[in-house]
Amino acid sequence: MPNARLSLGASLAALMLLVPATASAQEGLDLGLLKSLEKGARCLLGGGIPDGREFKAVQLGGPSGGCLPASLGDTAVDYEALRQSGAIMGSGGLVVLDDRDCMVDMARFFLRFTCDESCGKCTFCRIGTQRMLEILDRLCAGEGREEDLANLEELADRISRTSLCGLGQAAPNPVLSTLRYFRGEYEAACRQPSHCLRPGQRPPSEP
Repeated sequence: MPNARLSLGASLAALMLLVPATASAQEGLDLGLLKSLEKGARCLLGGGIPDGREFKAVQLGGPSGGCLPASLGDTAVDYEALRQSGAIMGSGGLVVLDDRDCMVDMARFFLRFTCDESCGKCTFCRIGTQRMLEILDRLCAGEGREEDLANLEELADRISRTSLCGLGQAAPNPVLSTLRYFRGEYEAACRQPSHCLRPGQRPPSEP
């Protein structure tokens, strides 16, 4: 795998959310993302996605991590490859998402944690993340505006460049990664009322 020589050994990973059973396992850092998930299922760690749903994405690295689409299943689970893809190794968490999940709402869910955890010292982390969360709230409520995506990207850039600590620097990752790989869902949220409440889709996370 690319970059495997830079990240040697193994790391503890936790598989959670849309699988029948959550679990932790130690995986080699040169193992591909999908192979890691498949290995977990074979070992009865997760059991696969229930109800025959389609694997859509996986969120890696904890609340400040990124969401990668199923198409990047060959990505090596190592520090360098994940960073290049827009995610991080972080806490080693892998949150499996299926075709019912709204990626705009997932970004909002993880950004809310960062807002709550910000110490408030850095202006852009304290206020910028709140402005980003307000935009995501609007999008999930079907009240998106055309300028919202550009504003999210500008705020994300300033927050990551001006924050002094790792929490603030990584806070925009969930939004940036979902914009990168699932931009169509953001654009749909700007055009369609209640995009995040399509039939069969999971309801948005509570404010």
